[in-house]
Amino acid sequence: LYDIENAFEYNSGKIKDPNLVGVKALDDWTFSVKLKRPAAYFLYLTAFCSTCPLRKDLIEKYGDRWTEPGNLVTNGPFALTLWKHEYKIELSANEKFFEGPPRLKKIKMFMIPEQATAFGLFENNQLDYVDNRSFPTADVESLRNSPMYRNLPLLRCSYLGFNVKKKPFDDKRVRKAISMAVDRTLFPKILRRGEAPAYTWVPPALEGYSEDSKSEFDPEGARKLLAEAGYPNGKGFPLTKILYPQREDAKLVVESVQEQIKKNLNVKLQPEVNEWKVYLDILHRDPPQMFRQTWGADYPDPETFMNVFTTHNGNNYTQWSNATYDDLIDKAAAEQDQKKRASMYAQGDKMLCQDEAPIVPLYWATQNTMVKPWVKGIGFNAMDLQFFRKVYIEKP
Repeated sequence: LYDIENAFEYNSGKIKDPNLVGVKALDDWTFSVKLKRPAAYFLYLTAFCSTCPLRKDLIEKYGDRWTEPGNLVTNGPFALTLWKHEYKIELSANEKFFEGPPRLKKIKMFMIPEQATAFGLFENNQLDYVDNRSFPTADVESLRNSPMYRNLPLLRCSYLGFNVKKKPFDDKRVRKAISMAVDRTLFPKILRRGEAPAYTWVPPALEGYSEDSKSEFDPEGARKLLAEAGYPNGKGFPLTKILYPQREDAKLVVESVQEQIKKNLNVKLQPEVNEWKVYLDILHRDPPQMFRQTWGADYPDPETFMNVFTTHNGNNYTQWSNATYDDLIDKAAAEQDQKKRASMYAQGDKMLCQDEAPIVPLYWATQNTMVKPWVKGIGFNAMDLQFFRKVYIEKP
């Protein structure tokens, strides 16, 4: 929300008076926002979770426990009534919801780390809905013909990141060589969930996508670049760790990358797997030479992708910093002419995927779910957001 006047200055401590921030309640029903510059995507942010209202008095009263049932006050169609951490969440209908109460009285959500357990519960009708984390890749083919199976493309990209401050990836020729040595068409075949190869950072469905930004598979060109960087046929290339989270899809992808880089460049990568919290902690503290990461859109605009790799973005684990790129993305965010804006993002995308290559886009993810036939009114979208207000259970 740093597009709001003085939001960054206040949050970073540069100013102390909250009244200087460009937000104001004009009356009980009107909220005013003043931006420091035009932001073509800002209306999307008004529906994002960062603009959801919070009760300051309850946060101050309950401290770290303000999100617990009984402490948390929300204004959506459901209220949090039970949270057994790492096990179960229960939501109950908000009878006072301004658009009327939802059709369901209660929703029970279970956190089940074992895929076989989750899918077994679904098969035994103890769960009504499971997503792709609840059934292994090996089962997808047999499930695809089921009327309960649903597949939808997502605005979410899996990518390889390089820490450009660590050798040998401080040399962009090495980064580009790795990118050119990876055949993206293999990932949909390995994962088998309807994924699409990713050759750009801007999704094909959004403005700013351009064929000219694509990073192509070119193993011969990759070997030439690697030799120019001082590693002919991979000779002398330092041992390189590639970090990934403990997930089936991440494991399959990293194993494929490892095999391809060995085959095409004669370079050995050493996979390092960690459970999710440890993985994130490593990325935040000291990103390794290479890592596999995913980014999903916060809102349906190219800005949510392109801003990730600006210098001061907290999600830029590559340590890559480019003043030209920063300036380009900053101007694109404010540009009101959509054609000019799209052209700016396309230029930035080319820098990311071809010219500088701090990342290697791998594939566009999909949402795969199994839903019982008696569940009605459930909708799906490319943002992977679930809205349950209109969902109901149809009695046999």
